[in-house]
Amino acid sequence: MHWAAGSNEAAGPANLTHLFNIFHGTTLQTIRGREIRVPSGGGRKIVRFPLPMGELPVYYTGHAESVSIPRNLVGLTEVTLHGGVQPSYIPLLIMLMDKTGLFSTHARRKTAAEFFYKIENIFGAAGLDKSVGRVDVFGLHEGKTAHRTYAYVGHIGQITAVPCVVAALWELDGRFKEAPGGVYSPERLLGDPEPFLSEVMRRGVDMFFHEDGLE
Repeated sequence: MHWAAGSNEAAGPANLTHLFNIFHGTTLQTIRGREIRVPSGGGRKIVRFPLPMGELPVYYTGHAESVSIPRNLVGLTEVTLHGGVQPSYIPLLIMLMDKTGLFSTHARRKTAAEFFYKIENIFGAAGLDKSVGRVDVFGLHEGKTAHRTYAYVGHIGQITAVPCVVAALWELDGRFKEAPGGVYSPERLLGDPEPFLSEVMRRGVDMFFHEDGLE
């Protein structure tokens, strides 16, 4: 799984606090069937995202999916999550500042976010006002090797809020009433994700599916 955010997106201090947090410390990734703790900001690779983002370096970042998905979908042996920011120098700057201890506690990250929010137009001027994601799935289908790619692009407020809205409406509509009470990750709750993704797209999120995968 891969994501990238344009630095010219309309986002507040909470978003910056989150960004400083996920590039700090370590994160769990599932590799060869085991949960491995790796440094956040490691694992650099280049990913080709939907336009207008294009190719961008991404890094290990502290999101839950690299652990929750293999815990809930039996049989997966490798699930990793990489993220980045456009322009590409911003993650490098964040990781450099992290080495000074600037983001060592939540209070420090929050204070830093409030400061940088006031001057973020300096960094946002060269960035896009869109965010993107790309999920590549590798495995076997009908006895043959297969590669599927899902991708999306849009404003961060839209691509994060619309799935939550759809899930809330489906809950009110009783679509999850057969599930026992508790907290569910999406991959555990949705036996078939296609109707959910179709509804997300119907509500304005641009998504793309490539049957033969993307390089």
